[in-house]
Amino acid sequence: GLNVRGGISVLALSLSSVTRHVINVSAMGLSSTSGRLDYLLTAGEHHLNVPRVNLNGAPLRASPNGTLPLLLPVQRNGTVIELPPLSFGFFVFPEAGVRPCFTEKAKQQAEREAAQRRDAETQTEERRLASATERARGSTRKWSKAGGGRGKKAGKVGGKGFNQERESRRP
Repeated sequence: GLNVRGGISVLALSLSSVTRHVINVSAMGLSSTSGRLDYLLTAGEHHLNVPRVNLNGAPLRASPNGTLPLLLPVQRNGTVIELPPLSFGFFVFPEAGVRPCFTEKAKQQAEREAAQRRDAETQTEERRLASATERARGSTRKWSKAGGGRGKKAGKVGGKGFNQERESRRP
């Protein structure tokens, strides 16, 4: 369906006979590359006294038996909508990701995906910390082997312990 991923629809109406309106749709989850479906209805021959209407520039006509035609959208990208004079339209952003507009199934899927991302981030952080800890241990071992820290030679000066050295200086 169209509303699986939190889709939204925008209705815009222009009653002006001369002004072309530019509308910038702003919603969390939308970007300049967001896909949208345009259903733009304009007055036939650009005035309202004609019994014809165009859908996305093509005349909209019922079949001879009175059946309505398929209302096919034009696919576009972006959040900027241009609305010509004497027109109205429905502009559908099916992948807007607006959480209140998710279907129940999509909400559950989004929650699972968020949990998986959190788990992956936690595992990455744990690996990073383990690696840093291992590097620190390796540095400590190297330092101890070189005679620093609390290795075998710690507390000795010139091969003698500090206490021995102090004792040898006494009269």
